[in-house]
Amino acid sequence: MKRLVPDISEKMLIQQLREMEADGIVHREIFPEVPPRVEYSITEFGIELDNALIPLARWGKQHAGRTDGVRPGKANASVPHAL
Repeated sequence: MKRLVPDISEKMLIQQLREMEADGIVHREIFPEVPPRVEYSITEFGIELDNALIPLARWGKQHAGRTDGVRPGKANASVPHAL
């Protein structure tokens, strides 16, 4: 995961993994070695969640360029953004 999200801090990565473990999305296995080693794997529940999110990710990629980040009704809505 660290390679997929290179800018994430070690602390935030561990926090997110622990939350996903608590939610049953990943399984954490600790190996009694020196130095200690921990491996995470996705659970069946995590795979089910991933399968549910794939269409949402696909939709997001399709429509990523559709908006310029300005929402109607905002004060700066009439100011065009530079590309």
